[in-house]
Amino acid sequence: MAVAKIELRNVTYLYNPGTAFEKRALDDVSLKIESGEFIGVMGRTGSGKSTLIQHFNALLKPTSGMVLIDGEDVNADKKRLKRARQKVGLVFQYPEHQLFEATTLKDVAFGPMNMGLSVAEANERAERALEMTGVEAKYYEKSPFELSGGQKRRVAIAGVLAMTPSALVLDEPTAGLDPRGRDSILENICRMHREMNITIVFVSHSMNEIARLCQRVVVMDGGRELFLGNTREAFAKSEILERAGLSAPQMSQVMRKLKEKGMDAPIDALTSEESALALAPMLKKR
Repeated sequence: MAVAKIELRNVTYLYNPGTAFEKRALDDVSLKIESGEFIGVMGRTGSGKSTLIQHFNALLKPTSGMVLIDGEDVNADKKRLKRARQKVGLVFQYPEHQLFEATTLKDVAFGPMNMGLSVAEANERAERALEMTGVEAKYYEKSPFELSGGQKRRVAIAGVLAMTPSALVLDEPTAGLDPRGRDSILENICRMHREMNITIVFVSHSMNEIARLCQRVVVMDGGRELFLGNTREAFAKSEILERAGLSAPQMSQVMRKLKEKGMDAPIDALTSEESALALAPMLKKR
C-alpha cells in the first residue's frame, strides 16, 4: 500500500465569506505530514482543528491556498479530488452514529461495494478491517446496534479502513468511551500504524493520548499553526501550551513538581513508563 503524504500551502478558509457572519477558521496555514508518520493535532475548541482536517480529504476547499496529497493539488480537477478521497479516510467524532446496516459485516462492506467490488471481495476487505480494529468474528452477523459503545466505534473505524485508505484521519476517536474502551481503541490504532504503516492524523483533547502515541504534533490556535514539531519539544514549551489553552500531560506535570522539590526528575518525560525508568535509580539510592 502506498502511504499518503499530505501538504498544505498557505491555506486560508472562510465560513460564510462576504456576509456579516464571515469567520476566518484557518489563516494562512502551511504544514507537511510525512508518509507513514503518526501526528497529533491539538488545540482548544474553536482553534481550527476540525476545519483543518476536513481539508485533508477535500471535504472542504480552501478559500485560498493549496492542499496536496502525494504532490497533487486535490482541487485541480475531479479525478484528483476523487483520488484524494480514496487515499485519505476521515473518521469523525462519534462515527457510530453513521452505522445503519442490518449486520456488522454488511455495514463495513458497504463502502467497498460502492467502489464496485463483488460481494466476496467486499466481505473479504470488511473482515480484514474488522480483524485489524479488534472486532471478533462472533459479532459479524450481529446488528451493530447490539454492540457496546467501544465495539461500535471500532466497527465505524473498520468501515473507513475497508476502503483501504493510505492515510487515516481520526477526530477524537476515544470521545465518550469508558477507560477500557479508550485503551482498546488506542491499542488498535497503534496496531494499524505498526502493521499497515499507514499515515495517521490523530486529533485529541487528551494530552496524555497525544504524548503516548504521536511522534510529532500540530498545535492550533485561532485558526493558525502555533507549533509544528516533535511532541516532546511541544510539551516542554510551557509558553506555547499556555497560549493555546492547553496543559502538559499528567506525568510532565508530576515531574515538574518533583523538580521544584529538588529531585533530578526528567521534566521531558511524557509517560508513566518513561518516568518510572528515570526515577527508579534515584529512588534506590534513598
